[in-house]
Amino acid sequence: MMNGQDVKPVLKTDSLVINKQSGNSTNNIKYNPHKYILPKNTVKISGFLFPGSESGVVILSLGYEKKLNEHYSLELVGCYSKVGSNVSTQVISIRPGVKYYYNEEHKSYVCLFLRYQKNRYTNEDPYNPDYTVTGYGLGGMMGTMIDVSRVVKLDIGVGVFYSYRTPTPRKIDDAYIFAKGFHLLPSIHLGFCF
Repeated sequence: MMNGQDVKPVLKTDSLVINKQSGNSTNNIKYNPHKYILPKNTVKISGFLFPGSESGVVILSLGYEKKLNEHYSLELVGCYSKVGSNVSTQVISIRPGVKYYYNEEHKSYVCLFLRYQKNRYTNEDPYNPDYTVTGYGLGGMMGTMIDVSRVVKLDIGVGVFYSYRTPTPRKIDDAYIFAKGFHLLPSIHLGFCF
């Protein structure tokens, strides 16, 4: 009995419901402590290094995700990669996208994105000078956010995008390195939420 009102707590398996009775009316207040709260801001990083004198590989990625509401967020991911040392291929890509979190816990998502990519080929051959190829693309991705801790998440996804390349590569072999058409895009990032 509290100020002439009866308060009856009822415990359920997935939530706590408090029934507050006043006269003929009943107010239900529902609290679910297990409901996942999508972070408002997430900074994501990813990297891979395989040193080698002739065929070293470096991949670095940095992203930012901004929550718009319960289901939607905006994302921007930039990536730099380099394969080789003196004779090398450097790739810079930028991928803005929109994510939709569709499950009840707001962890699984689908994403639509645009992609800009610039490939720079360098070598030591004076008769085959360095040159750059640019590509544009549109794609989709499915993924999930895995909780490492309250503020650290692991974002894992896989997608497909279509790339339109311009200009035409100078050598026929380059058509296989940066081909026009559909490409698979795996993604794994460690996210820090705030």
